[in-house]
Amino acid sequence: MARRFECSGVRAARREWQLLAPLRDSGFPEASGVVLRPAELAAAAALWGREEPPDHCEVLVAGPDVSGAIWYDPKAEERTEYGTAGRIVAVLGRDELRAGLVAAAMAALRERGLRVAAIAVDAEDRALARTCRLLGFRHDRTDIEYTVGPAPAEAT
Repeated sequence: MARRFECSGVRAARREWQLLAPLRDSGFPEASGVVLRPAELAAAAALWGREEPPDHCEVLVAGPDVSGAIWYDPKAEERTEYGTAGRIVAVLGRDELRAGLVAAAMAALRERGLRVAAIAVDAEDRALARTCRLLGFRHDRTDIEYTVGPAPAEAT
């Protein structure tokens, strides 16, 4: 669409991949250093760095110094062709921690009786996309946000 309407000032601003993973009874990689710590929500919120972190989500944090955190919503009740999904809302921290955080959130969603995990990954975040694919996530759809600005000047 952006190429077709480029002369009208349409640009692709952001691209996200919506990924889904089946939650099986076992097979989650070891999530060492990742523990559930509801008492340290303030420390996890400091990692969030945006407005307020979602208060309806549960949080897992990595390590005693909260060097990584993942927010997930087991009550998202998103309908997919594979069953009801819980949503992984945000994964923050160093790349080497993110696989353990995502695996721990997947295990927590499975313990809640969910069959599928859903996550939105920025298409520019290749490391997280690779981590998710290694954990069994599959592409469901691509969402693109477009902006409309001034049309480019005609070349003379």
